[in-house]
Amino acid sequence: MNILIVSPDFPYPPNHGGRVDIWKRIELLHSQGHALELIATTNSTISETDLNHVKRYVKNTIIVRRETSIWKLLTPFPYQVLSRENLSKTTISKSYDCVILESESVSPIIKSIRGKTKALFLRIHNNETAYFRSLRKSTKNIVLKIFYLREQLLYSKHSREVKKQCDKILHISKDEYETDKLGQEHKTVFLPSHVSPGDFKDYSSKETSKVLFVGNLFTENNLAGLHWYVKNVHPALIARSKAYELIVAGNTRGTKPQFLDNVDAVKFIDSPADLNPHYAEAAVFINPMLSGAGVKLKTINAIQEAIPVVSTTTGAEGIGLVDGLHFMLADDVESFANAVHSLLENSELRKNIAIEAQEYVKKHFNATQTYGTLLNDHPII
Repeated sequence: MNILIVSPDFPYPPNHGGRVDIWKRIELLHSQGHALELIATTNSTISETDLNHVKRYVKNTIIVRRETSIWKLLTPFPYQVLSRENLSKTTISKSYDCVILESESVSPIIKSIRGKTKALFLRIHNNETAYFRSLRKSTKNIVLKIFYLREQLLYSKHSREVKKQCDKILHISKDEYETDKLGQEHKTVFLPSHVSPGDFKDYSSKETSKVLFVGNLFTENNLAGLHWYVKNVHPALIARSKAYELIVAGNTRGTKPQFLDNVDAVKFIDSPADLNPHYAEAAVFINPMLSGAGVKLKTINAIQEAIPVVSTTTGAEGIGLVDGLHFMLADDVESFANAVHSLLENSELRKNIAIEAQEYVKKHFNATQTYGTLLNDHPII
């Protein structure tokens, strides 16, 4: 089948959650023999190395520049959508069996592809209304609060309108799928981010007291959660063990979080090219996010790396993990410190949590059959 993927960002390298999900989809659909084309919006320069790697999987790539202008805030559409309005001017010269919109933010492409696809699918990475609500609550910047409130309110209407135009709605989050399917079961599909058997590392015992956080360090939700951990949980763990150390690895976009300065027992790696060494040296992974929406792929990635996870409810949202079996749930300072300390002190507990989590993800997150059903049995195709 000829499939067009429309992405809000260039999906390679897959170095943060949204990119990971899109790139996994490209790899899987390519492996199934589909002919893929990509339209990606960006406001940055793409390296020839990254572009050439994508060409191994995608027959044709069109790059559409995003536009940033304060005047777009005066229009009644989400800014994330308006910055990608050049998609509506993109010339589409052929027809497709299926077009996959990677979020509502690329909806301007609908004008260009109208009448040129047999099926239109929408990937829901986040409940955008809930996502911007959480960003609004996370930031202390009054200007950002106003901006996030604007996006929250406008997305509430815009998301509904885009969904009406699509044949299938593909939810990454099980929780959001259960909410959204009411009244439109024929359109909604639970489609977790694809994980193949080859993506899993074997568990290995690590006699270390190193704890790892991996995530982008430029969004409010990640920064607020990590700040909370460093300010409150981190000192409690230092007091319990002189060997304890926190490793923070993430893309800062050039600005290191100030709250990491002059903090004992923290090793900071800015925009690492390879995360494998950092996963390999850590015994426990933490996801201390206090707000957010959708599935946090950092949690799934840690499970793939065979590292036991301590997470807040938000950090484990939408995956279906069971507390005490697949991960350790902790929503306050004391329980978070206790959970991390317990895992660091108990090698058998670390092993059991890591292995059970992997078995769960292997069973529920292999999307090969779901894609086959969607593309081969869709009534429009």
